[in-house]
Order: sequence, then structure tokens, then C-alpha cells
Amino acid sequence: MKLSLIISLLFVLSFALKAEEKPTNEVNLSTLSKSKQEELKKEGDDFWRHFSAGFLVNYYPDKIINKAEIRNGVVRVTDSHSLQIGVGLQSYFPWYKTSYVISNDGTNWVKGSEISIGPYAGAVIDSKNIIDNFSIGLAYSHRRTFGGMLIGIGYVFDPQVQRLSNEFVDGKAAPNNATQVSFKNESTKAIQAMVSFTAGW
Repeated sequence: MKLSLIISLLFVLSFALKAEEKPTNEVNLSTLSKSKQEELKKEGDDFWRHFSAGFLVNYYPDKIINKAEIRNGVVRVTDSHSLQIGVGLQSYFPWYKTSYVISNDGTNWVKGSEISIGPYAGAVIDSKNIIDNFSIGLAYSHRRTFGGMLIGIGYVFDPQVQRLSNEFVDGKAAPNNATQVSFKNESTKAIQAMVSFTAGW
């Protein structure tokens, strides 16, 4: 897990550095005529391009309990986690954006890079469930001809996580001389950091 996370972060960093490289012949879209601006704005703005896939990290303030047992009459949590790292799907719609265009001869312009900020909605794909949880948040986007990247932070609603039943408390004596720990499923909230990759123009 640690090695795959390090490789993923290095890949994201290299992609981000490449995305920030601005061609010398790139100019702001607003410098062109109104008709040309409208023509280029529609280029590569297909509906499906608002969807992407990427890496998600969810932080749960209250830990999720995976395993627990009773040792010498005391409840002991043996496996729990606060972080969930996985792959998710996002839908992003920019509120504010700045577009740039490129031309090699000064007359034939094509869409270059686009920087934007806007809301996103996401879902984490789990190995046991089709959709494990949902999220909404705010993201920064940088798109180029070869592709784009989203970086965002959001709020997560998880409809079902495992916790200790109310009568069982980690580190406390087991109630009613119980020999096995009981669990409950409940909804919870989390904070999300997201890096996603989008199609180019």
C-alpha cells in the first residue's frame, strides 16, 4: 500500500509539473474576437468531459472499527482505520475559468490550456459495494490538449460504517460478562482530498 501510494504521488507530481508548463505562443482567449472566442469555448466542451476518475483519500474523525475482541474481560479494538484510500469517479463543473489559445502562425487558433475553479461530486468505488460513499466539494482544474488534472477537497457522506455497539467501549470492561464483541452499522461523515485526471481537448 505504501509503495503504491508513493508511486501514485510521484506520478501526480510529474503530471502537475507538466501541466504548469505554458507554451510561449499561448495567449489569453479574451484577446481574440468575440466570434472566435465563442467558437473556441465550445471546442472540447462535450458533456462527457465533465467526468473523470482519480485517487481519493477520506479522513474519518471517528475511527471505523474493523475488528475487536474481549481479552480478560476487557474490550480491545484490534483493527481500525481513520483513512480510506481508493479510486473514485468525479463530475466537475467549472464556475470560473480562464482559457488560453495557441497559434503557430497568428491566424489559426486552437484551444490551449484552461484553468478553472468549481464544484465537484464524487463517489468511491468499493470492492464489496458498487458505490461505498458520496462526496461534494470544491476543485481546481488545469486542462491541456493532452489531458487535465483536478485537485479538490470535499465533504463525504458514508451511509454505512462499522462501529462498536453502544454498550461496548474500547479499553473498558465487557458488559454483562460478554465473551464476544457486537457491532453496529451507522452513517458518518468524513473529509476528502481528491486528485483526478480528465480528458484533453
